[in-house]
Amino acid sequence: MMRGRYAKALAEFRRVYDQAAASGNLLLEADAAGRCGWSYSELEQFDDGRRWLFRSIDLVQGSAGSGLMPLSTRFRPRKRRVGTPRMWLRY
Repeated sequence: MMRGRYAKALAEFRRVYDQAAASGNLLLEADAAGRCGWSYSELEQFDDGRRWLFRSIDLVQGSAGSGLMPLSTRFRPRKRRVGTPRMWLRY
């Protein structure tokens, strides 16, 4: 049941992302990309989730200027421990 809800949410976030990209609204595009990443992670599609998260970060950095330290360098995959869920972000 929940998988269907996340799939519908993902489709809506993707629609918003595409419209924001077409209109040039970088902040809305970055927000939608982040929400796509979240939706993919809820669907346990972690590689797609990570790709969308990095897209969101790149858009935020692009709109803020190049003077920022690259945020995506702070995110690294964790080593998976036996018997624990896969967590792919380390702060």
